[in-house]
Amino acid sequence: MSNKTNLTELLDTIHDDIGGDDINVGELVTAINSRGFGPFLLGASMITILPTGAIPGVPAITGLIIVFIAGQMLMGRAKPWLPKRIKNLSFKKDKFEKGRDIVRPYTKKIDKFVKPRIPFITNEVTERLIAVICILLAASMPIVGLVPFAAMVPALAIGIMGLGLSNYDGALILGGVVFAIAGISALAMFVL
Repeated sequence: MSNKTNLTELLDTIHDDIGGDDINVGELVTAINSRGFGPFLLGASMITILPTGAIPGVPAITGLIIVFIAGQMLMGRAKPWLPKRIKNLSFKKDKFEKGRDIVRPYTKKIDKFVKPRIPFITNEVTERLIAVICILLAASMPIVGLVPFAAMVPALAIGIMGLGLSNYDGALILGGVVFAIAGISALAMFVL
């Protein structure tokens, strides 16, 4: 795992390190690659947590992305890998800047709360266990995604664990696991 990920600083680093009018996904990956798998899990889960998650098919797509990322964690890769076709995708930097400005007040609050805690939980064995949990949660997203916003439950659990991994925050990782168990249990009772 890597150094603590201050979300606000990470957004600023992405902005500062990538020049030009467009942000290429490959450049984005390079900017956050040194921070491990946590930011990738968090970023992918945010797509489902945000209102975009109510768009039909989005939970299934983000679920596949999370399975791809978590599968690499499970195999013991040091850093995430993405296919060249995905790395070549790009988006306008000004849209990123607008989004960064919108989320900055929230990331500052999150940065104050998240810190390295319960260090014995943040190890390679735990990372692989989290990978298995994330794969199972992501696999459920296309199914629960049939109910609008229901896929937010597994996505939020994945996001919490991703944030915990990024910051060596064992308490947050445990919170994500507990939320996953409680959330999936509640969804199962609702559906059954």
